[in-house]
Amino acid sequence: MLLCARILALALAGVSYGAGAAHEACRTAELADVLFLVGQSQGEGRESSRLLRDFVGSTARSLENPGMGKGGIRLGVALYGEEPRMSIELTDPATVREKLAGILDPSLGGSSLRTGTALAFATRILSRPDTRREEAAKVVVLITDGKSSDSVEAEAQALQDLGVTVFAV
Repeated sequence: MLLCARILALALAGVSYGAGAAHEACRTAELADVLFLVGQSQGEGRESSRLLRDFVGSTARSLENPGMGKGGIRLGVALYGEEPRMSIELTDPATVREKLAGILDPSLGGSSLRTGTALAFATRILSRPDTRREEAAKVVVLITDGKSSDSVEAEAQALQDLGVTVFAV
């Protein structure tokens, strides 16, 4: 739970204050799978995409440590509108800078945000045999700018039942 609190604090602090001290604090984190679920609505433009990329990047860089990748903290990014898709797999060993290079393209916006579908997608991703690590803390950071066009209650409960901590930003 302490790791989850750090992630939330870093996410919020990274936007306003930078992540210098927080970066060092998270170098000692052991195992975590952090999945960013980023809603991309039709109304988003280039500036909004840049802000999202900066937010995800700042948070991800503050969590970066020598163990990042297969053995330490793993990061993934899924984009969603009407249908979710993985932009960066949890199992991708690339650095944060490499991972963020091509994500959050403003032309990928959907016509509506199906957050419930995205949460169900996160449950499937975090449960897959090729990505699941029993001993790792599981965190979903949901970034959305609007109301979901589908139900989220059952999907949020499924994540909770899996032991996933969800932060909505």
